[in-house]
Parts: sequence; structure tokens; C-alpha cells
Amino acid sequence: MNLLGYDNNPELQTPNITGWVKKLADVNNIKVLGRARLMVFRSDGGLFKPETDKAEWILELTALPDDSNQPFRQIEAVICEEFPKPASRLSNIKSCNALVSVVSRRFAATHGADDAIIVNTMGRICEATSSNIFIVKNGILVTPALSEGCVAGIMRNHVIATLQQQGYQISEGEITREMMLEADEVFLTNAISRIISIKKIHNRNFSFSMTLEIIGRVMVG
Repeated sequence: MNLLGYDNNPELQTPNITGWVKKLADVNNIKVLGRARLMVFRSDGGLFKPETDKAEWILELTALPDDSNQPFRQIEAVICEEFPKPASRLSNIKSCNALVSVVSRRFAATHGADDAIIVNTMGRICEATSSNIFIVKNGILVTPALSEGCVAGIMRNHVIATLQQQGYQISEGEITREMMLEADEVFLTNAISRIISIKKIHNRNFSFSMTLEIIGRVMVG
């Protein structure tokens, strides 16, 4: 919110948000899994020069199917280089502007894949259309740094912190196309699907043994 110049809204504190989510779950009879989406936006007034920096917000909660019996998913992906994503601090924010993700997902569909790997304007690996990406090589994990333009995902942060605490070698940095295609394993993370294994990118097949191990480590509890 500071980056976007919003005034501080004292309502938007974690205890308040948690309480509102619980109320929405009760009202909508969501008992198992749900997707909470908090949208923060500037109050009305002005076009490109806002008349106010007051932060308004909307919170919604949607029920999700219980997938506890299917904790492991594998997908196929393609690299989409037609619509590179700019790398700036604004790129780390999950915003309503999802044009790059939408056109990249359409690109994947036209090429018979489940998802697309997005590159940044330097041609390096950035993220997938709705997930962060990790590669594994010789037991070492690497994920694109925030300076590469990826979204600062909740699950990304959780995976990094949890694995570092458990002694895994994990770093944030630059990933080239060649590095990804030469990796032993590739997986995606997001707060809804959690951890998804990529079994194939173009004609390159990947293993998943360490990804399964990481799922067990990260998803405990």
C-alpha cells in the first residue's frame, strides 16, 4: 500500500481480516476450503491524477472443492516469450491487471499445454500464469528473485522460509531458459493449488521425487 501511495487504513489489520473471513465462511456455510480475496483500491475521484489516496476495500470468500485426497498434481507447460513481463517493484504486486497472464494462458492452451512459463523483458524465467516457479538441480532449489518481476506470492514465501528452516539449499536469483530445461525437477506454487509438479516443458520431461518430498515437508499441518 505504501508503494502505491495509499493512506494507511486502520481497518486493514490481520486480526480484523481474519475475523471477517470467519464471518463470511459462516454466512456462506463454507466448512472445509475457501478462497479469500481482498481487493484494495483507491477511492473514486480523478483519472490518472487521483483526488484522494484513501484506501477502500472489498473482501470475498468462495468455496473450493476438498482436494485433500489428491494432494499431488502434475501438469505440462510451455514457455511463452511473446508477452514478456516487465521487472519492477510494481510487478511484485498481485493486481487486477492480469493481461500478461491471460494471453500467456491462451498461448498455452493453443499449444496443448496446461500452463505457460512467462519470461521477463530480459528473457529470463519469471513465473507461471498464476503461480511462482522453482527449479531443482542436484538437490539445490532456485526461484526467480523478486527483482526478476515475479509476484511476491504467499506460498512462495512460505516454501522458502519453511525449507530454509529445515536445512534445504534454496536461493532466489536469475533463471535462464537453459537452466530451467536442464533442471532435474520444476514445480509451481500458489496459495490455492499449493505445490504443482511440472512433468513436461515442450519436449523435456522432469522427475518429481524431491517435489513429493517438499510437499510432505511444507504441507505438514
